[in-house]
Amino acid sequence: FMDKSIKRPWIRILTGSLLVALIAMFHINFLTLGNGTWWGFLVSLIFMIYLSWKKVQKESIKHFQCKTASILSFLLPISAIIYSIAFTETMVAKTNSGAAQTGNAIGGFIGGGIVTVFAFIIGISLGIVFHLLSKKSHK
Repeated sequence: FMDKSIKRPWIRILTGSLLVALIAMFHINFLTLGNGTWWGFLVSLIFMIYLSWKKVQKESIKHFQCKTASILSFLLPISAIIYSIAFTETMVAKTNSGAAQTGNAIGGFIGGGIVTVFAFIIGISLGIVFHLLSKKSHK
């Protein structure tokens, strides 16, 4: 089951998996409207530790984790857009009056736009950083 000659860097596996699981937690929070965030975090943490364990060399572990973190970071604005649409829909559905629905829709789109802009800035910045780190570790 386990080759004793292979030395796996446990600290790197755990910290990299924790970082990727934290980024995945934002996606899960956006896509489930805040329900099930911690379960998703635990599942993604265990999944990343397992996938990182399957890598043999230290460089391939770091490259895999940085590449996964960059992909998740680049996808963060898309999750924010989905969250904004779903959140606005639930707010509009809670009211019966036409004026209240209009107000909730306008407020949801303004708030959703702000969340999307922040997710875009943070996601693109982190995605570039992790992409550069993955290219550096792959050489």
